Amino acid sequence: MSSAEQEFTDRLEQLRVAHRQRLRSETAAYEEQVKALHDELPQIMRQRRSRSFSEHSLELGASSGAFSSCLSCLAALPGLEFLAIKHDNIFTSAERTEHELEMAEAGNELLKQRLQEATQAIQAQEKELQEQFQAVEMERQVSIQFQRSFTEQMAEAETQQRLALEQIKEEGLAVQEAQRAEILASHAAHAEAMQSLKMQAAEELQTAERQWAVEMAARKNSHDEAMELLRQQATEDLEKANHETLKERQLRQEVLRKANLQVAQARQLHERALATIREDTSKAMQQAQEESARQIEAEKKRQGVFVQQLISFAQALMTLLDAAKDGDRKALDMELENMRQVKDAMPEDAIRRLAGPLIQQTSHTQREWIRRLCDLRDGLEKAKSYGGNDVDTLSRLARQLFGAITAVIDSGLDLRKHDMQLCMDSEQWLFERWLCSMSHNHDDVSLGVDIANLQKSILHKAILSSKEDLGNFDFTDLEACTEIVDCNRKTYIDLARVQIDHNPPKTLARALSQLNALIYFLDYLEKEDLVKAKDVFGTYINKYGELMGTEVKYWVLQACNKYTEESMLLRKEDLTGIKDKKPADVIRQMSMRPCHALGKLHRVFCKLAMVWEQDFQVLSVPHHSQVLALLVFKTFLEDPQTAVQTLIAQVSTGEGKSMLIAALAALVCSSLGKRVHVVGSDRKLVLRDFENFRALFREVAAEVAPEQQADRFAVVCGDPKQASNKSDVVQSIPDDAWIVYCEARHVTSFYTQKARSGALAKASLKEHVLIMDEVDALIIDEAPSDHFVYDISWRLLSRGLTLGDYVTQAARYIGKGQSCPEDLEPSSDMEEQAFSHVQYLMEEVEKWRSKPKGERDAEYQLYVGSDEIGLTGIYVRMLNGKADVKYQSNFLECLRMSEQLENASYKMKWYERLFVMSKPRVLQQYSKIIGLSGTIGDAWERDFLHKAYNAQFYVVPPFLETCADVQVHSAQWAAIEQQRVGNGLRPVTMHVGLPSPCVVAANAEQQYKLVESLCFEVRKMVPVLVITACPEDAERVVEQLRHHARTALAGCNPTDLIRSMSQREYDRDPRMYKESLRASTQTLSKNSAGPHDFRITVTDPTGARGTDYQMSDETADKLGGLMLVMMHVPPSRRDWIQYKGRTSRQNWRGQYCVILSAEDYRALDQGMGRSLPQEAYHLKPGTQYVPQDPEKLVEHILIYGAEESQRKVDACDASYNAGFVANEICEKVWLRPGWHEVQARANGVVETDVNLQGPGRRAFADLCLRYMYMTAQELEDVSRNITGPGGNLEFSLERDSKVPNRSYQPLPLPASLARRRKAVLVLVDVSGSMTTNKIGPELTRLDVCKLQLRSILTNNNIICEEDHVGVVAFGAGQRRLIPKAPAWRNSIVGPHDPQAVKALVDDGQLEAAQKATEGVNVSPRKVVTRGSKGSMTPQGFGAGERAQKPPLGMYTFLYSTLCSSLEELLRPAHDAFSRWVILLCDGDDTEKKPEQESRCLEMLRSHGSCFNLIIISVGSDVTRGPLLQSFADEVAQRGSVGKYIAATNEEDDTAVRRAFAQVEKSLAMAGDGQTEA
Repeated sequence: MSSAEQEFTDRLEQLRVAHRQRLRSETAAYEEQVKALHDELPQIMRQRRSRSFSEHSLELGASSGAFSSCLSCLAALPGLEFLAIKHDNIFTSAERTEHELEMAEAGNELLKQRLQEATQAIQAQEKELQEQFQAVEMERQVSIQFQRSFTEQMAEAETQQRLALEQIKEEGLAVQEAQRAEILASHAAHAEAMQSLKMQAAEELQTAERQWAVEMAARKNSHDEAMELLRQQATEDLEKANHETLKERQLRQEVLRKANLQVAQARQLHERALATIREDTSKAMQQAQEESARQIEAEKKRQGVFVQQLISFAQALMTLLDAAKDGDRKALDMELENMRQVKDAMPEDAIRRLAGPLIQQTSHTQREWIRRLCDLRDGLEKAKSYGGNDVDTLSRLARQLFGAITAVIDSGLDLRKHDMQLCMDSEQWLFERWLCSMSHNHDDVSLGVDIANLQKSILHKAILSSKEDLGNFDFTDLEACTEIVDCNRKTYIDLARVQIDHNPPKTLARALSQLNALIYFLDYLEKEDLVKAKDVFGTYINKYGELMGTEVKYWVLQACNKYTEESMLLRKEDLTGIKDKKPADVIRQMSMRPCHALGKLHRVFCKLAMVWEQDFQVLSVPHHSQVLALLVFKTFLEDPQTAVQTLIAQVSTGEGKSMLIAALAALVCSSLGKRVHVVGSDRKLVLRDFENFRALFREVAAEVAPEQQADRFAVVCGDPKQASNKSDVVQSIPDDAWIVYCEARHVTSFYTQKARSGALAKASLKEHVLIMDEVDALIIDEAPSDHFVYDISWRLLSRGLTLGDYVTQAARYIGKGQSCPEDLEPSSDMEEQAFSHVQYLMEEVEKWRSKPKGERDAEYQLYVGSDEIGLTGIYVRMLNGKADVKYQSNFLECLRMSEQLENASYKMKWYERLFVMSKPRVLQQYSKIIGLSGTIGDAWERDFLHKAYNAQFYVVPPFLETCADVQVHSAQWAAIEQQRVGNGLRPVTMHVGLPSPCVVAANAEQQYKLVESLCFEVRKMVPVLVITACPEDAERVVEQLRHHARTALAGCNPTDLIRSMSQREYDRDPRMYKESLRASTQTLSKNSAGPHDFRITVTDPTGARGTDYQMSDETADKLGGLMLVMMHVPPSRRDWIQYKGRTSRQNWRGQYCVILSAEDYRALDQGMGRSLPQEAYHLKPGTQYVPQDPEKLVEHILIYGAEESQRKVDACDASYNAGFVANEICEKVWLRPGWHEVQARANGVVETDVNLQGPGRRAFADLCLRYMYMTAQELEDVSRNITGPGGNLEFSLERDSKVPNRSYQPLPLPASLARRRKAVLVLVDVSGSMTTNKIGPELTRLDVCKLQLRSILTNNNIICEEDHVGVVAFGAGQRRLIPKAPAWRNSIVGPHDPQAVKALVDDGQLEAAQKATEGVNVSPRKVVTRGSKGSMTPQGFGAGERAQKPPLGMYTFLYSTLCSSLEELLRPAHDAFSRWVILLCDGDDTEKKPEQESRCLEMLRSHGSCFNLIIISVGSDVTRGPLLQSFADEVAQRGSVGKYIAATNEEDDTAVRRAFAQVEKSLAMAGDGQTEA
């Protein structure tokens, strides 16, 4: 660019900048002037208005305020009504003044109105000024626009110049050197042109500036003139308004002056009235205060009298209650009469009403005491009147007399205070007549005196005890205690005396019995031999070496090596003369002795010895075999390197297993710092064992958890009513307890309760040790997994109802057969599922009601038990003939609802299965498992325990085998014994009447006759215990034996002779059970001179395990001891050993016979011929089988039982492993943060639910429902579909699962519902009515149905890739739409193709098929469309006769289509599939031929078990619904799914959607609909 061009450009830029600055400053000045003017006008107008009105407002406000205050004062004064009568003139003046004030206010309102008009005029002027200002503003915008356009022109000129310069530059560069001169000339010409252009531009700019300045000046002058004119006009208007306002103000001032004068006059009148009112009010108040003071004084006096009466009543009541509590009848009579007098003297009804029930209750107690005393006196008189010496009669009278005494004590009456002489007389008779007749004759006279004194002390303590001390002590306990102390052992007599002094009656029987067991071990204490004990343990290692693992052998050898004489609790010097030493001194010495090999066991043994010494004053320490066994367990627990989780020891019955368990529990707590769950197999034994070692656990609590309450450190799960001390008896396992005695169900319940409450994190068992008393609970051979439902009734739906309320309303309408109202239609996924499920279950309820009564009663019955649980009169499930009140299911809820349809207050609950619990997995979560069992079981059991719990085994030798010079007894087959007759012996066969101790009868009748014959003969020599297979058999045998006793033994008491000890007997009457247990080994007659006969006791398997039948008769012992008659050999070796363990306990002998029924074992193995030898299995009636070797017969049964148990374990492999994986997945769901929600109700109930919605919830619920039918990989795949807050569930078999067998085979579903490949054939009616009739305002029947079909057939959770699908359109014939004929072997169904299904709906293939003639079965001559069903619109078929084939939509050939389609589907090519036919129609069959109907029914009857059939009819055109229902019923009766669903409501698509929802449920889920707990 040249210098001239640069100069021109710079000058042009300077002019532009100067122009912009001047324009900006002028615009700003103009805007400021306009703004100032705009702000000034409103301010001036506000000032003028405020000056004109402020003065008047103040004056008017003051006057009005004074007047209003006067009026409010007069209105507020009390007594104004009667003052108005006296001062009429005052109020008349006041009314006149008020009227004048109202006139003044009216004038004031007129002024306000005029001021308002003036204000509106000013506002209108302001609006005009605003509009003018806006016009000026628009002019300014035009000026700005002009400036902008000028600037754009300048920029365009500059751009043109730049372009020209660039062009020149380019051309100049392109010119060659030879043309330089020409270019320079051109440049000069261009410079001149540019100079000219510059001058022209400058002139134009100056001209524009001048024009703009002139225009702006003109506009400014015009604006100034307009503004001045407006200002003058506004000033004139304001002056005018001000002048008018001044006149109004003067007028108002005059009105106000008059009003003020009147107000002043009224004020004076009012002040005088107020003075009068005050004076009258003061007088009235003074009178009222005086009257009130008199009333208060009178009320004080009355209340004082009432308080004195109340105090007198309370004192009388306390005295009465104390008399009743103390059991003082004389005091009670006196105080009761006093209370009646107090009541009669009471003037207050409240006290009389309060005293009435108390007097009535106390009177009842008084009458009860009198009745019980009469019974006691009658019993005593009856006893005294008997002068004979028959021991049995004396025993019966003594039982009645002592029963009357305990009844009196139990009623609360204190016999010592009431009638001490009656107590002494009763005690004297019981001692002199009954006890003396019962006592044995002792050679040592002094010993006999001591025994008599002990027996008298027991009797005296029982008769004079309080109700609390007596407890459950009855005549059975009294008889047992007196018999226990009647022995020849001086040591026991001395120790028993201490027990009698130390224990109240309620614990005396247990204490003496336990003391007897301790004395038994103490007698053999000096015979223990440590060397022999070690040798026996070594021998057992060789004998049972194949059962023991290498580690267990090492632990046993290590225990034997550690346990030396230096580690013994009692050494030789201690054992020398030990019976003469004080136990406390020996224990003190024992506790001070270092026993390093024992470790913490040393302290446990010392604490146990101290507890026993305090309770029994006897020295008792574990014997060598027990110490060695505990050392083996101690080594196992403390070995950090071992991979063994479970150690099971075989401990024989009667070997102190309870003590071993208690010592282990104490060791685990004190040494390992872990908590312990002790699991027993029987609730009676669990409670008994805990009570025996309660004192030891409290000693351990002081060391392990001194801050914890002692009765919470160790607890027992049981029934508080059956416990002697209820403070530590609980219903379920608590979190804070260290030692818990319970049953296996409590352990699983502990885990599941945590799961149900959403607190699985607190259910960790890693810091717990499990001790099993018998390992039956570890053997899972039937139901290794449980699934649990959750009550989700509390869930709030979007409609504002809870889910429970919603299903209740829906079920009530459905149950009554009514249509649900529109506001109850499902509006969400959860509502849709619940509604369809209710609809389905109500149908199932109706089907259930059609069953025979016997079948119904076996499943559900109306509850008639105790109303405490609130179930009286409603249905409960029956399980083995008993009501299972804890069972929960949606089917049961619908069944109950069907009985409560008219009860508007009844509400249903709704459940969903949301948790699977695997019992083995729960038990595996313990850090260690210790088992003590009567036997370690068969090989398959050991193999199962080893695989499931990584278990090892060893055998503990019996105690007597470790003692020197001791003969060991065991139960033997009944044989020939030597019976003393006179001075000689004669052989006697103990299986009298039987050819052998083991016999198999042909049937139950013959078996019973053999049992009856044997029992009634053998009982003459030894006690008999009959063991049956079940409680029902026990009750039947008891009745039959008693019937025989009544007819064959004249004068006997059958109830006393035949004793029942079944579990049902214990449930009915625990006291009778206890009495039968004691009497089971006693002679029937107490008379020593009479016959030496015994009782026959009958029990079931519960009485054959863990129950101690204590022998005391030496004569019976010499004849073989207690006789067991086994009517059943259990298939389990563990049970068999337990059965035999009921006899030959401690050092008593024992014997048994086996009498079986071949019928029982044929039923056991279901006719397979494997449970018995063939010659015993097929016996003819009246014959019997006698094995040459009874032991081989028993072994045959046990081997069969082992094989069957192993088969059951193998059969439940799928349930075992699938439940294991499902449990792991459920834990992950419930433990994931934010995936469960807890809601506490007002009644304290805590409800829980998974916080999952939609597909994620459905996937989880499906897993919990179907887990047993899925492989491990399928479970993992389903778990990936479980979604919740934060994403998907992360579960991996490789990472998260410890399932024992991942390659298990899942259980197959029922044949009709198996989740194998499905062949689903859909038959769609495409007749004309499907498109001419509408559902709702827009969609046709076909539109709604095909949308539902698409939803089902494209859902991967319902139709899988491996399934086959077919769709057939039918009408006047049929046409296959899916699959295409050439596509897949010309079959009616083919591989599932979701895209083809979508095209079927989206491309209108069904509508096209409706008009097609392909596949039509009607000849042209038969086509008559006039008036026929399904006539089409003009765009379709029209009316009239046609000479061509009709379209497919002309007719509905339903029956022929169903038959031909079933024939295709039933081909062998589809046998690998689960066949499903979905028939969709909206009218009856056109042909209506009976032969077609018969053909359909015959085919359904013949092949109904091979496929499932669901028929849906749409609309109300179907008139033959019952026939279609019969089609579905034929299929259902053959075990398949058969349903007929009528969707008749066409107001909207709800009915159709519900119908297809049932189709979806049937295809996707099992069909029973019950969600079990």
